[in-house]
Amino acid sequence: MARSAAEEPTARALMLHDGDDVAVVIAPVSAGTLCEITTPSGKQSVRAAGDIAFGHKMSVRAIGVGETVIKYGHPIGRAAAAIECGAHVHVHNLQGGVSA
Repeated sequence: MARSAAEEPTARALMLHDGDDVAVVIAPVSAGTLCEITTPSGKQSVRAAGDIAFGHKMSVRAIGVGETVIKYGHPIGRAAAAIECGAHVHVHNLQGGVSA
């Protein structure tokens, strides 16, 4: 089913490993923007839950408190708070220091 022009993604992000929980936005993203995420196996779309700065992480799925967060195929921390799909992932909701 084709999307209307209003539903086409207007921002982009990259996910380097198919098992990642986050993608990196390649330009600033405003809340509500539909983002096209390029992954190794194709493309997917996620709506930004809030503003996200260039180079920062956006969740590509809902992540529960205490869950390990994966980026580039490796753990980068644990969710310090519930993270909704499309949310900015950074020090306010991610604890570092997770070992594999």
